[in-house]
Amino acid sequence: MPLRRARHYKDFHIFINGIGYAGIATEVTLPEIAEKTSDHRGAGMGYNLQFKQGLEDLEMTIKTKDAAPELSALTAKHDAQATSIILYAHTSTDESPNSGQNLTVTFQGSISKRGSFSLKSGEEPEIEFTVKPIIVYTEVYDGRELYHIDLMSTKYRVDGVDQWAQMRANLRL
Repeated sequence: MPLRRARHYKDFHIFINGIGYAGIATEVTLPEIAEKTSDHRGAGMGYNLQFKQGLEDLEMTIKTKDAAPELSALTAKHDAQATSIILYAHTSTDESPNSGQNLTVTFQGSISKRGSFSLKSGEEPEIEFTVKPIIVYTEVYDGRELYHIDLMSTKYRVDGVDQWAQMRANLRL
């Protein structure tokens, strides 16, 4: 039986509103994708039922080695889709380090917070920006769409399967 090899993320590049941050962005934390549930326990039930209630809020962080005033300025915008982000990442396995696959993630949301940072002589500050809410999120791994979430259009696809198609049909959306 063949073994699956671990993929290593070699590098990434991120564009925010069309501006590339190569050499400035140091880390990106992608959002956790989790379904929001509510518990129900009726009379005579010895257990809880969980009902799906949509998705938890999507949030991501971007760390930079630059104060990036254009990113700080985006925290003042109140448009939920004010920020467009595209992340490209390259992966490879230990058995073929010179070949690889790509991860492309696109977001639309709002930079809601710039974290505090300290200045020390001779050291670069690390500044964390939080993107929340994320309204549109698409994650494609080597041409395969893993997730597509569009909260304004009530769309949620996982591995190409529309999870909310029946709900949209029932609501006439």
